[in-house]
Amino acid sequence: MAPAASAAVTGKTATTPVKPASSGQCQYVLITSGYPLTTARAQACENGASGSWISFDLCYIGLTGTNVTDYVATLACNAAGD
Repeated sequence: MAPAASAAVTGKTATTPVKPASSGQCQYVLITSGYPLTTARAQACENGASGSWISFDLCYIGLTGTNVTDYVATLACNAAGD
């Protein structure tokens, strides 16, 4: 039975869990703040979205190490972890 037909029969639809943390949100903050996205910055954002207890620190150190200001790095890493 097709998914649409199955949903009609059971009254239920399949849902995909949404991951609130996103490296894309971090990258958006960087780009809109005038920082070009580099491989190192993208990796820092990925680290920030990993969900581990040290995610923010890895993200922050990675971004400030590529000359992103403290303020923007904080915003970006918080966005990655939210």
